[in-house]
Amino acid sequence: MDNFLAISFSFPTVIFTVLLMVTAGYWIFTILGMFDIEVLDFDIDMDYGGDAGAVGGLAGVMIALGLVGIPITIIFSFIILFAWLVVYLLSLYVLSYLSIGFMFWFGAVATILVAFIVAVPVTIAITKPMRRFFKVSYATRNNDLLGEVCQVITSEVTSSFGEAELNKEGDHFIFQIRNTQKNIIKKGDNVILVEYDIEQHLYHVKQY
Repeated sequence: MDNFLAISFSFPTVIFTVLLMVTAGYWIFTILGMFDIEVLDFDIDMDYGGDAGAVGGLAGVMIALGLVGIPITIIFSFIILFAWLVVYLLSLYVLSYLSIGFMFWFGAVATILVAFIVAVPVTIAITKPMRRFFKVSYATRNNDLLGEVCQVITSEVTSSFGEAELNKEGDHFIFQIRNTQKNIIKKGDNVILVEYDIEQHLYHVKQY
């Protein structure tokens, strides 16, 4: 155990250990309903005509890798987990035998690079099949679901925070919702979708 902790909190493993701890904390708060699962997500304009080069930045990378439709928090979590595992194993079996000096620091930097080279494709292979669990239907971005009753999955629903899920005809939808009324809506409550905000891609709801 002492050796495990020593390696986990030594460079370069400590970088990913801290990230892993932050990730674990995020998922704990998400399970408790205090965070949205898509809190870091961004909208990708699906009218890019199949050309990933037409979309810049991180969105373009996500499209090129075929990771559209998966919450970015899940993708990052897997990358961090696998990167930590690679760095830990390389630190245990390689870096621990090097003396502090040029070779150690060169090896440490190389270890970080190798970790990402391994973690990214492994994450892609694991998360691509998960897309069906986060199926995004264009019905969630228009008025087709207005009037449907869904269940709140976050701790509360306010004018700036909230998320709900809906199972309809075999499809599972998760989307952002907002409550502009004074009544309190909390996790587990049923709400009705009353209006769709096309600019913010979310629904306004009222208590059922």
